[in-house]
Amino acid sequence: MKYPIFAVASLLMFAAETAWAVAEPVAACQDAVNAFDKDPAQALEDARWCVEQLEQLEQDQQAGLFREEVAGYRRGAVEQQKVMGMSSIIATYTKAAESIKVTRLGASDGSNPMAALAGLAQFGGGRKVRIDGNTGTLMDQNGRVVLSLTLREGGSMMFEATGSTMDAVQAFATEWFTEN
Repeated sequence: MKYPIFAVASLLMFAAETAWAVAEPVAACQDAVNAFDKDPAQALEDARWCVEQLEQLEQDQQAGLFREEVAGYRRGAVEQQKVMGMSSIIATYTKAAESIKVTRLGASDGSNPMAALAGLAQFGGGRKVRIDGNTGTLMDQNGRVVLSLTLREGGSMMFEATGSTMDAVQAFATEWFTEN
């Protein structure tokens, strides 16, 4: 490497940023504990902030599962959203003229209402599949292929493609879980 000092500096900056990201919710949680005897209302606010920060760390960690490339498909931008207690991470992967949209859904309170919807989808027909211990349904809805999985660790994932085959989408999802 021509400039090893830059590589070391980059690594140190990444480590410091990661440590800060973890330290912030830890500090908020500690503030909540420390404030409880003096100001219970402030302690509850600090606890809410602690939970918010921990949820953000978890979502960032899950977004890291969206690799740059899967089975020859290149990932576009990763979008993270949280609305009314539900979090989603979305990215579209493309290869030539084909694209597969990958969506990871989960609830921030630990419940899994999307798994119930994914379970209902299994009654709507399609081919039942099991990929890396995750069960779901693979359907072709007038040229729109949808693979909906209930994840064993909670949450659900959807793989959606237009102009692709059911076998191609299943192969993509299998590769997704093989490398994660």
